[in-house]
Amino acid sequence: MHIKIDDTAKDQRFDRFLRKYFKPYGEIRLSDIFSWIRKWAIKVNMRKQKENYRLQRWDVVAWDDSIVTDLNAKDAKRSKKEKILHYPLEDAKQIILQENTNWLIFNKPPRLVMHPGTKHGHDLSLHDIMKSYLLQTEQQLASETFHPSFCFRLDKDTSGVVIAAKTYEALQSLNEQIRERKTNKTYVAVVLWTAPDQWTIEAPLFKWFDRASWKAKMFINKQKWVEAKTSFTTKKYRDHPVLWPISLIEVELYTWRMHQIRIHMASLWHPILWDITYWDAPSNRITNKELQIHRQLLHSRKYWFFDIFKDTRTSITTDIPEQFTALFTP
Repeated sequence: MHIKIDDTAKDQRFDRFLRKYFKPYGEIRLSDIFSWIRKWAIKVNMRKQKENYRLQRWDVVAWDDSIVTDLNAKDAKRSKKEKILHYPLEDAKQIILQENTNWLIFNKPPRLVMHPGTKHGHDLSLHDIMKSYLLQTEQQLASETFHPSFCFRLDKDTSGVVIAAKTYEALQSLNEQIRERKTNKTYVAVVLWTAPDQWTIEAPLFKWFDRASWKAKMFINKQKWVEAKTSFTTKKYRDHPVLWPISLIEVELYTWRMHQIRIHMASLWHPILWDITYWDAPSNRITNKELQIHRQLLHSRKYWFFDIFKDTRTSITTDIPEQFTALFTP
């Protein structure tokens, strides 16, 4: 088996290229890839190369028959899964906001994971829906060395704008803008109590794996920390007849940290409604039982970025979910 490197894969480190290529094969570990490189089972231009070698255009990456046999067996297993995850085309179109040759932009529903993982390996994911849609519309998946990829993630219970890059150049461009903080994202959320009209919070965050819940959580910590800054503006208030006072807020992020909005709002005693990770209170049980709301009320409403293909700043906006606005209707 061999792959000729084209413009979608050039300038990547050898080991990172292999990690991306073998990503669909969940059984293949990173240690397997390093072992194959060290043992010459995978070569570049018929020569041994180190892990940090930068691939050049027209390089040929090749591996021996033992790896091919193993991959063919895994392909057969994966093809069965793809049939199971055959998602209705019309349903996929319902959650697509925009599409062109470079971008595929979704309005992600709540309760849907972005990617299959350890805890959600058998659950339908947004990645499965995207792949099914592209296959059914007979769109080529760019090349052997690149597949459409999401540029950022949302939590399972968070809805809203998510952008997938359909070309390697598009993915590189948006990832660079995110690293340099040249993009903007606006969220809306429903929080408990009467929030201030405007507020900016700068509270450093620390990531920790909580063995009790068996998932990663963020904590405000000034010893081991990363910078985190959030601002919000309150749009509506209401003394809800079933809940306590609630507020509809619009949020802007200056930094993008995991669970940043959720932990910052909880630290101000204005937790997001039905946030079961950072707020364990009677309001969650009431929200669930009395109002039939089973997701945290956080929504990625608007996203700005620079589209290098149109040479212009682009924004994508979604409506505020009806589930949010209904809480403020008498």
